[in-house]
Amino acid sequence: LQAGLRTHYYSKGEYLRFSPRLQVHLWPDKPVTLGAGYTRNHQFLHRLSLDGNVSSAVWVPSTDAQPPGAVDHLMASLTAHPTSTTTVQVDGYWKHHENLRRHSSLARLRPSMTVLFQPWTVENTARARGLEVLGQQELGVLSLTGAYALSKVTVEPAGNGDARPADWDRRHQV
Repeated sequence: LQAGLRTHYYSKGEYLRFSPRLQVHLWPDKPVTLGAGYTRNHQFLHRLSLDGNVSSAVWVPSTDAQPPGAVDHLMASLTAHPTSTTTVQVDGYWKHHENLRRHSSLARLRPSMTVLFQPWTVENTARARGLEVLGQQELGVLSLTGAYALSKVTVEPAGNGDARPADWDRRHQV
């Protein structure tokens, strides 16, 4: 069992936040290990990708009026060692994001607006869930590793209630 607590203080907005972390592994020395965990993280500086622009991303700080982002992360895992040189690991996870910054395409309709006038929304939420499988085989000094991830990320715009796939959603990764 591992437990921890990080404390964050962000002076711009006087935010004091706690990030608990808990992880448990059952039978760590056996051929099959089960694990589970929970963590909460906070984000005070947000990367904003601008829709329809070919430029660098903009970094937006949290403020009094725009609270920090947060993510809750639950995970479960199963690790098997069928032989001393073979490992198979299966991880499942669920994440819930709060206060994501998203570029608002409506801001482009107002030509007098620039990024300094905050063309983004703040109170967006996102949910991610996935299953990851990893296989590893040691062959003397070589180690062969293969991985596959099946995941889904949806974003619910502020005040909308209509969840849709996130721009960074990648269902299948090998």
